[in-house]
Amino acid sequence: MTTNYFFRDQLTIDDSLPGQLAALGITPGSGDTMVLGAAACQLNSLPAGWDYLIMADSLSTAPVVPMAVATGRSVSIYAETITTALQVNAPGANGGTGTAGKAGLDGEHVILNGKPHILPGGDGGAGGPGSPGGAGGTIVISYASAAVPPTASAPGGTGGAGGTGGAGGTGVPPGRNGPDGRPGHPGANGSITISAVPADEVYSGVPAQATSQWAQYRTEVGTYLFRLFDAASQLHALDEFDAALLLDPANTTATTMRQRVVAQETPGGVSRDLDISPDYKDISAGLLGETQLVLAEFLALQETATEDEIAAATKDQLQLSVGQLGDRLTEAQLDLVSANDGVQVANSDRSMYDAQWASLQQQIVNLQDQPLSLGDLVTTLGGVAAGIAGLVTGVGAIVSIPGALAAADNPQSGLSQVLGFLATGQQFWNNNKSVGGDMTDLLKGGQDAITNFTKVYDELSGSTANATITQLALQQATVGMQEMVAQLRQRQAADQVVAAQTRVTDLTAEVAAAQSLLGTWTATETFIDGVLGQLLTVARALADMVSEDVFLARRALEIYQLTDASDVHFDYGYLHPDTDYNLAMQPLQRVLASLESLATLPADVITWNQIFVALNEAQSSGYDVVHPVIEVVIDDPVALDQLRSGDGLLFSVGIGPNPAGTSIPSDIYELKVDNLQLELRGATAAGSALVWAQHNGHWVMKRPPTADLPDPLDIEFSLFSHVEAFNLAPGSDPGAVIPAQPQTSTDPGPPFSFWGRGALADWTLFVDPSSAGALDLTGLSEVRLSIGCIGLVVQGAVTPSTVQVTPAATGVPASARAGGQG
Repeated sequence: MTTNYFFRDQLTIDDSLPGQLAALGITPGSGDTMVLGAAACQLNSLPAGWDYLIMADSLSTAPVVPMAVATGRSVSIYAETITTALQVNAPGANGGTGTAGKAGLDGEHVILNGKPHILPGGDGGAGGPGSPGGAGGTIVISYASAAVPPTASAPGGTGGAGGTGGAGGTGVPPGRNGPDGRPGHPGANGSITISAVPADEVYSGVPAQATSQWAQYRTEVGTYLFRLFDAASQLHALDEFDAALLLDPANTTATTMRQRVVAQETPGGVSRDLDISPDYKDISAGLLGETQLVLAEFLALQETATEDEIAAATKDQLQLSVGQLGDRLTEAQLDLVSANDGVQVANSDRSMYDAQWASLQQQIVNLQDQPLSLGDLVTTLGGVAAGIAGLVTGVGAIVSIPGALAAADNPQSGLSQVLGFLATGQQFWNNNKSVGGDMTDLLKGGQDAITNFTKVYDELSGSTANATITQLALQQATVGMQEMVAQLRQRQAADQVVAAQTRVTDLTAEVAAAQSLLGTWTATETFIDGVLGQLLTVARALADMVSEDVFLARRALEIYQLTDASDVHFDYGYLHPDTDYNLAMQPLQRVLASLESLATLPADVITWNQIFVALNEAQSSGYDVVHPVIEVVIDDPVALDQLRSGDGLLFSVGIGPNPAGTSIPSDIYELKVDNLQLELRGATAAGSALVWAQHNGHWVMKRPPTADLPDPLDIEFSLFSHVEAFNLAPGSDPGAVIPAQPQTSTDPGPPFSFWGRGALADWTLFVDPSSAGALDLTGLSEVRLSIGCIGLVVQGAVTPSTVQVTPAATGVPASARAGGQG
């Protein structure tokens, strides 16, 4: 006996089922078992001849579900919810009537003594016994909830009537009629088990093979839904992965994909909040070509599918695909090396901030009882420190929202709320002016969904406490946020390693499968159909790679131009599993349907140069592009001494507290870095020297108002640090610019690694250790960093050409410079 499996997202079970199965090449024989599974199942009738195992999240039924009479058949139904009255009948077959007895022979006519006589008639034969009734079926119903408790019946079949005795033959005397046969014994009643159980135990009685197969199907459905990448589909995908893991906790694919939903990653495992560096320029150079390759692959599939007899063309196409996959495998292996390097960088960052945190904590312990006032709340430095520490050490967590980074202090702000924000663009907290709560809310145990660090800085800077106490609290808030970001980066880096390793493994398997087909090539139609399926898998793998590159472009736009990327998707070339399986016996239709889903791919491709050009043009009606300069002046003797001693200088521009009169004009929007100029006044350089400028990855960008959003929230990013070098020329008051050379028309795109990032950011300056002998900072009186910007202003508005700020600078160890991120 054979077990056959058939799963669908929605399934109706009735007398049309045999036809549905036959169209897909599934032809169960008498006595076979059909395993059926569906998230939503309508059960109307059970065709005869098979055993049934039915699994469903939600089961609805006809008033009575008859099973055609079939001795000993079994029906097992496992449903989390039964929405209608369910009655299953599985009666045994009735016994057949016994055979009729033979009629007696008629008496013969004879002549005795010259006279006619009739001999006695023969007796009729006995009727045969009726056959026994068939046993009733076996019925199992397991459910968690039901509108009406289900019922079932499985009576044994009645015994067959005995055969009629044969009639006696005519004669003198006539024969006796034969006796009727005995009736058959009734069949045994079947077995009925109906159980209401907890939801997580509904499928506990199902054979492992069946739950494993259904879990695999549901994982495929979840993966397809996740590829759609909209909020509703992600939530639906999460349900599918949860269902798969309930059925089979060992399903590693469901575990991985569920984690990608929760962590807001792409199907390929790239973080939704991934940092984008100008490496995208190299990716985009071939992206249009990659797109054409994918389209050509699917068009070749279409041609091959219409001409099955041209086996050689199909083989050539498969050989080409093997080559393409091999190239991608090499790229994936390099990506894995890069991802492992990223883990080392993230771990180094985390260690640095751990050390800074420990140092600050020791200083705070010594002054923990010092008073610190926050508006109407009077507390102590220790109380504020405990509140910030609560965010960093586990009470809070990082919540990544496109275009924003904040600390969650409400454990109820779950995934569905965040994804709801993605879907609607609306905030899920009650505050129309800005994101989240402030320090007072945190200390009072407020219920805001998130606490915004910028508001924490602002409130702490307004404290009337001693300047040393206030500065310690501000430093702890800064390092606390950096500590949380470092933790996020560690998780992202680890996820990127897993994603890269998965890609290598998957591509290795694809290459092996394609090479195996080439090694056993035949020209039969069946074989060609199989090759078409493999080619479709290869084409989809190529489409996946292009989809990830398209995502990088959209993510770059989101970072550099505040363009929402929530509508990206990854289903190019893919079909819903039900559609894919329904077309399994129709290769041409399957290829055509897959090709149709690629229609929007070319339009979604964005080149890096398009991004570069767009940032230098006003994209919104009513705004002009301006190029103001933010001049940062650091002349604090303590800070300059730290630079002389080999430490770096950490400072913030437009983030957190600023001295009076140095605020950035509020009517300049989307301030982005265009160029940098450094001057070390009072220093001298005997030879060439290097000073590193580090954009720390944390910046705030003010969005221009629109008709739909007249008072938009500021966008806050916290991504990876990028570094660039100032090459100082020999002489007094040495200085340099970034980029060192004007950009040429032959090299379009961003001229250095953090071009286009927000100018209102955290920055760090370091003197390269190799410059110690050439650069004399003894007479250094002032560090002047000019940040040339790109910004937007209301059309015709007059804005200052230069804005000078004098931020507080603190020393950081030279080892804190980011490695490998520039």
